[in-house]
Amino acid sequence: MEYFVALLTTLALYLPALTGEPIPDVASLPAFEVADRLEQAVFAHTGQRRGGELTTAAYLPRENVILLTSALLEDLPELEAVLVHELVHWWQVRSDRAGPHGGQAWEDEARAFENSWRREHHLRLRPPLPPPNRRRP
Repeated sequence: MEYFVALLTTLALYLPALTGEPIPDVASLPAFEVADRLEQAVFAHTGQRRGGELTTAAYLPRENVILLTSALLEDLPELEAVLVHELVHWWQVRSDRAGPHGGQAWEDEARAFENSWRREHHLRLRPPLPPPNRRRP
């Protein structure tokens, strides 16, 4: 587990280069939890299911924890890219950025920073998310 704490710290220290803004507080880095079924883990932590279909990881702001699937631990480059994405969510929350907490804009921003990391490290890019479904009157 010490390795993962060191990895998370290293990636967090990279955030200023990626975002152009300072790290809010390295001492407040999220904890890790590994779960095979993320939706069940999110439900256990929050009592509710939130967001879209969860497949690899999730950041839970209130608990300040990053949930990861065990399969992700077997692919270090992919783990790093996903952790960058989740750390951007941590940075968004801790920086008290303007706008509503969460939502499509924050997910788009996290995906853009993640893809920037992926480009630098020659990993396949993740496609942009489709716009959320809008209910018609």
